[in-house]
Amino acid sequence: METGMFRVNSLISLSYQEFGQKLDTSGLQIYKRIMMALGAETDKELAQKLGISEQAVNNAKRNGKIPDRWLMYAVCHSGFALPLLLSLTDRELGDALTEQSRFSFKLVPIIRSLQELRDIDYEEHITSYLALQKYALRKFDAEKDELVGLAVVEPALEPIIKPGDMVIVSLTQRQFIQGGFFVIDLEGTLLLCRLNKLPGKFRVSFDNPQIKDFELEEINIRGRVLWFSQVF
Repeated sequence: METGMFRVNSLISLSYQEFGQKLDTSGLQIYKRIMMALGAETDKELAQKLGISEQAVNNAKRNGKIPDRWLMYAVCHSGFALPLLLSLTDRELGDALTEQSRFSFKLVPIIRSLQELRDIDYEEHITSYLALQKYALRKFDAEKDELVGLAVVEPALEPIIKPGDMVIVSLTQRQFIQGGFFVIDLEGTLLLCRLNKLPGKFRVSFDNPQIKDFELEEINIRGRVLWFSQVF
């Protein structure tokens, strides 16, 4: 099969770097296949699934060049080899994706540090992806959320969440929940903390007794921690 400059079959033995150098990712057909593979119907949904801003999607479409990272993400998410993903008809691909949807995963982008979330478009900070089964996310109503994972560095929430633990943050769920773990924006600095509502104010608390709690009349919630894994 041809995709502009070369045969797709030649990609099978290529490294990721070689893949990015050789693949002609121009054209709306590849963009359409990525949308199908990720189950996205709009640019906004695609941005959420890729863990990037909607503006980044619009820029790629306007420039007529699809980042090879997106296609690799679609390959990992769908479980289909690249030649298969690009060679099936729309109907065949749709049927295949429907059949395996009960085994589907959501790929969550991983970034290096909490402060990198200050950038609305944090795609350049993504280092890897974590695959979470969608059925497990449904109990958090997070199957379609914009999620991001990161390793905790600060000991502020010890002993509950320790340095080295991985947390998954929903940037979509910003509603307050009493006693929940949140990422808040404090004058440009992002904090991972526990929030409690008091009469007329919020208590920003840290489980580590060596770090002093404080109170705010208003808070700017950037996201809610849905899940964390502990390092033993």
